[in-house]
Amino acid sequence: MPRQDKVDAVAEYSQLFKDNNAFFVTDYQGLDVEAMTDLRRKLREGGVRYVIGKNTLFRIAAKEASVDGIDEHLVGPTAIAFASEDAAAAAKILHESFKDRELPRTKAFWVEMEAYSPEDIKRLADLPPKEVLYSQVVAAVEAPLTSLVGSLDGFFRKLIGVVDALAEKRKEEGDPGPAGDDAPAAEEAAPAEVEAKADEESPAEPEAKPEEEEKKDDAAGE
Repeated sequence: MPRQDKVDAVAEYSQLFKDNNAFFVTDYQGLDVEAMTDLRRKLREGGVRYVIGKNTLFRIAAKEASVDGIDEHLVGPTAIAFASEDAAAAAKILHESFKDRELPRTKAFWVEMEAYSPEDIKRLADLPPKEVLYSQVVAAVEAPLTSLVGSLDGFFRKLIGVVDALAEKRKEEGDPGPAGDDAPAAEEAAPAEVEAKADEESPAEPEAKPEEEEKKDDAAGE
C-alpha cells in the first residue's frame, strides 16, 4: 500500500496539471543552491510554480490528468514549472536562465495540452507579454471601425464642400436658383403681359366713313 505522503503528492501534481494551462518539464542539473533560489524567485514573481519531484509520481499524476506524451521526458532529475496565466513569461524566464548552459535545460513543454519540443521555447519566449498581445488584438479590431468612421466623415465633409461651392458659384453668376428673389416679380409681371397680348389679338372695329353715313341719313329723310 502506497504511503500517504506519496498519495498526497500525486493528488497535488495531478491538480497542478489540470489547473495550469502550461507546464515545462526541465532537467535542473547544473543549478547550485543560489541559482535555484534565484530561478524559483523569478518564476514565482511571474506567477509560475517550480516543483521538483519523483518521476514515478509525476507519471501517475500526468496519467490521471490525461497528459499525453510526457513519460519519455520523465527521466533523470526532473522539475516541472507550472504556469497558470502567462506561458510566454515562464518560457522567457526559463530560456534566459538556461540558454548559456548545457545543463539545466528544458526537455519539453505543453501549452493548452499541446506538446512542444525544447527548440520551440525560444519562439514562445520571444512573444510579447499577455497585456501587449491583448492590446494588439483590440487595436486590430478597432482599426477597421475607426477607418470606416473616418471614411464616412471624409465623404460627408466632401459632399458639404461641393454643395457650398455650387451655391457660391450660382451667387456669383447672378442665378437666383429655383427660389430666387426675382421670382415674385416675374409672377407680378405676368398679368400685364397677358392683357397686352389680349389687346394685340382682339380685332379692331372698322371706323365709319363720313360719306356713307350722310347717304344713310338722306335716305332716311326721304
